[in-house]
Amino acid sequence: MGGFGDPENFLLDLGKALVSAFDRQIASGDHDSDGSTAHRGEQQPRQLLEAFARLDLQDDTQTLSAEISQAPLQLMNVLLLTYKGVTHEVRVLDLTEDILRKDCFPSVTVITGARAGEVLNLCASIERSLMQTGIIGLPQVGKTSLFRILTRARVVARSAPAEAHVGIARVPDARVAKLAEVFRPKKITYATIEYVDIGGIQRDREKNKASLVPLREADALAHVVRLFESPAVPHEAGSIDALRDIVSVDIELILNDLEQAAKRIERIEKDLKKKKEPLLETELHLLNRCRQALEAETPLRELALKPEEGKILTGFLFLTRKPMIYVLNLGDEEAPEIDRAVKKHHLEKLASKRQTAVVPFCGKIEAELAELDDAESAEMMRAYGLAESGRDRLIEASYRLLGLISFLTCGEPECRAWTIRRGMTAQEAAGAIHTDIQKNFIKADVVNWEDLVGAGSFAAAREKGQVRLEGKEYIVRDGDVILFRHSG
Repeated sequence: MGGFGDPENFLLDLGKALVSAFDRQIASGDHDSDGSTAHRGEQQPRQLLEAFARLDLQDDTQTLSAEISQAPLQLMNVLLLTYKGVTHEVRVLDLTEDILRKDCFPSVTVITGARAGEVLNLCASIERSLMQTGIIGLPQVGKTSLFRILTRARVVARSAPAEAHVGIARVPDARVAKLAEVFRPKKITYATIEYVDIGGIQRDREKNKASLVPLREADALAHVVRLFESPAVPHEAGSIDALRDIVSVDIELILNDLEQAAKRIERIEKDLKKKKEPLLETELHLLNRCRQALEAETPLRELALKPEEGKILTGFLFLTRKPMIYVLNLGDEEAPEIDRAVKKHHLEKLASKRQTAVVPFCGKIEAELAELDDAESAEMMRAYGLAESGRDRLIEASYRLLGLISFLTCGEPECRAWTIRRGMTAQEAAGAIHTDIQKNFIKADVVNWEDLVGAGSFAAAREKGQVRLEGKEYIVRDGDVILFRHSG
């Protein structure tokens, strides 16, 4: 890929990043947690307006980031770009053409063309403020019940195929509560996960295509698999068979990805007939690998990809590339032996697959637990022999599967958990709070949460030598309590 000194390649990559940003936001609509329709720009303006399209041009010394300016989605046509210390304004016009204009790099650059989804989004990604998990499955398996349990949202039990529910779930974290007991803050804020519940997968592929659109922005998928018997709510296939149902839904996701890959392959082949382009040839080779895997009914998450190959596929938002959690919806009678459910139903092989987790879950019991206070809930779990609620186990499995951890901030104003990806540096983690803190990072005071609770205050922890002063390259650990020092 061209370096920063090549304005044509630079603008081409900028165009790709920008198209990815628009594509990911335009491709799907959202719904309020009560089931009513709302666009993301109206429902979660901060999530939309602070979106980033980050470019990695594989330069050893330079990095580039492009920030979408704060404007409603339908008016979002300006991108503020910092390049070698100079901020430029990039205007985007006419996203319906197929030609990317390659200008020199003036202070104001106009990029035309680049129809969303047609230009390869090699290295772009949107960093959202929330982790999002899409809930999928066949009809009558307990998807919407799971959504209600996780989000506490009050929605109708059945969604139309093209309708989706969106809600927020609080991530359980006893560390936040313990720190709050010490610091007595005015506000307590837990980390959150966004869940999207779509209608049941149908036999009609056209209806499925519409219902699957909201899942493209999801970080992971939770496939609810029915393992409970209920004469009042018969299974649409007439019997309970977990593997059959799993294969049925997987095939729909595979067909959806296969169609997307085939269209892109056809387009690249046409472009390569006009002009040989190494990047397109690399992309074509990778997409052919993906097509072969999909035709063999292998989800793309099971492919071993190099980091650069993963970047190439980022903009396609393939559904079968997303990590998968299989939620086994069991009957009440299986609650005492819930830890043996995977083995009992012969699903060990499923649990061993790449980027896959299996979480047993007693939906009916969990629905009752969701209506109780903490004391009553704990008593009911003891009665069923449950050490932990299925809700908590599912959220924790999501974190592990996606490689997420939480660091904490605490003081009199607020005790709060912040979600970041495992392996992030202190400076990168600072960006979870505010980009200005990341940009102006100096040092970080770090202490383990248990040490801080035991000491009773930051001052006491310092006296004991438990607070460490760390630099920007420090790798944040799960449970770190951090006080960031920054200028500005």
